[in-house]
This record gives sequence, C-alpha cells and structure tokens, in this order.
Amino acid sequence: MKCRKAVLLFLLLPIFVVPSFQGLCATIVDAEDLFRQRRLDDAIRLLGEIRCGLSPSESKQASALLARCYWTKATYYTKEGDTRFDLYGRGLEVTYEALETLGEEASFYYWQAVLLGERANLRFSIESLRVSETIKKLCEKAIELDPSFEAGAAYVVLGRMYYKLPGLFGGSAKESVRYLLEARRYVEMKPQAERAHTVYYFLAESYAALREYDKAVQALEAGLRCLKNPDAPREDEADFREMARLLKELEGKAGK
Repeated sequence: MKCRKAVLLFLLLPIFVVPSFQGLCATIVDAEDLFRQRRLDDAIRLLGEIRCGLSPSESKQASALLARCYWTKATYYTKEGDTRFDLYGRGLEVTYEALETLGEEASFYYWQAVLLGERANLRFSIESLRVSETIKKLCEKAIELDPSFEAGAAYVVLGRMYYKLPGLFGGSAKESVRYLLEARRYVEMKPQAERAHTVYYFLAESYAALREYDKAVQALEAGLRCLKNPDAPREDEADFREMARLLKELEGKAGK
C-alpha cells in the first residue's frame, strides 16, 4: 500500500512541479511577447511574478513595461472611469517603487509623468492644472537622463501639456511647437518608432493654434505617412481618422 502511494505521489509530482518550473524560467522576453499580443492581464501577472527575480537591468526593463501595460489597458481597453483611474494609479505605484528600489531611469520618470497626467484628466480640470508643474519636472528629469528615450517621448508630453494648458496657467502654443520640434528630431532619426504619428499630429494642432496653417498641413501629411502599430493597429485608428479630418479642414486655410 505504501509502495502504491509512493508511486502515485511520484506520478503526481510533475503535475505540480512543472508549472512552477515554467514560471521560474519565464523571462522579460515572454512578458514583451504577451504585451505585443495585447494579452495585458497575462503580461501584468507575469511581470508581477518575475520582476524581483531578474537582474537589475532586466528589473528596470520589467518595471517600465509593467507601467506601460497598466497605461495601455486603461487607455485603450477600459471604458469605466473609476477602473481607469485605478489602473493609472497602479501604474504610478510601479514607478514610485522602481525609482525607490532601482534608481533613476528616464523610463520611470516618463511613465510617472504620463500616468499622473492621465489620472488627473479623469477627475477635474483643476487637478490637471495642479499637477502640470510636477509633470514638467518629471519630463525634464527624463530628458536629462535620456533625451532620446522612446524617440523623444518626454518632449511630446511637454509639447502636449503646453498646448492643453490655458494661457493663464502657462499654456503656450509657441512653447508646444518648440518641444514638439525637439521630439520630431528623434522621430526623424527613428521613423519606425511606435506612435511616431502623434508627434506630427500634435505639432499640426499647435501650428493651427498659431494660425500657421501651411506648416500644420505639412505636419499632418507627414503624420499620415507614418505606420500604424502593427501589433495593435486599432489603437492608432482614431488618431489617423482625426488627422485626415483635420487635414481636409486646414487645406482650405493653407496658403492664405
């Protein structure tokens, strides 16, 4: 009887051991694959499991990816406001923890700025105004550490912030253009960068606010030539529709 029990335990052991072993063998590459497939819940779960057991450089990469997963899920795949607010908050917690335990990285400051802004936008406009100075400092820190991060992504955040802010609170279309032109330099060096079209789209809106319609049209034409994200094209579809609409509207004003 004891022998039969021993055999049974031996046969059952691989059933329980193999999943655990597979979990230990999972890597940041597996998490990136899940993210590209937009299996966001699986990617978040895996990153939470493996993050602490990775090398310092991989842990930094994993933390940035985890923050990005929360942002992507909230922004594109969640409709309910309170749930989005919570997801942005979880992403923020990842960046706070990463900065405390892993040190300074441009990616941590960048994603903290993005998530902070997104969460503030879900509440009241006054909250967005309140955090704008913090967002500016976070982006400036990201630029100081790595201005080329994600093809100048921190410049894009600053450019958009100056466009969105009322003039009374420091908003300026001219300042927006200045930052977005810096971002464009990096996009031109890396035209295949994900969401490169947003640099041209936002630049066009800022030019239009300055009534520089010829430049706005040129920016939109460049944006529409950019490639949609091949892994998740539907995330970019709304932007491309709006760029096409805006181009049609501004073509009638250009040259005047």
